[in-house]
Amino acid sequence: MDLRLSNVIRDEIPAPREYIQIDYKGPNPMAVYHRLDQLMKTIWEVKGTNMFEPDFRWDITADPRPFFIHLFVDKGIDKLTSFRVDIKMQGSQPTDPTKDGVLRIEIHGWLETKFDGFLGNPINKFLFPLFFFPYMAGYYQPRRRRYLEWHKRRIDRLVDEIRTTLKIPSVPIP
Repeated sequence: MDLRLSNVIRDEIPAPREYIQIDYKGPNPMAVYHRLDQLMKTIWEVKGTNMFEPDFRWDITADPRPFFIHLFVDKGIDKLTSFRVDIKMQGSQPTDPTKDGVLRIEIHGWLETKFDGFLGNPINKFLFPLFFFPYMAGYYQPRRRRYLEWHKRRIDRLVDEIRTTLKIPSVPIP
């Protein structure tokens, strides 16, 4: 019998908050969506195969036209660690370009490390914890910390680019 033990460490990237929220009221809120694809590819250094758009809703029968868009980047960094950045956009775009639309953007991100071990025999039950904790503390934790800092800087850069696109004054993120 092969039992599987999975140890997963997940850190929220914009910690201590769960997500970063940007609210906007003004002309052309969809301008962000038109730039977002290229921004995410550039900022996270990914190709189209790591970017996904599982949900795109746009109601053209109403005025203003409501929309909901969910995009994310999902990519492995090394053998153990991967990251994901989720962006959800919800708002409305008026048909008259002189009127203001509204937009709410939520940016979530997390870093996930999976240490897998097999518990099929007593030797592995004993050896896995014996090697896991020294490896994690001495080698892998400093590497994870660098990954987290790298992604925090990338999320801050994305927020700045979104604010620039919407012409919202930049404010420091607490």
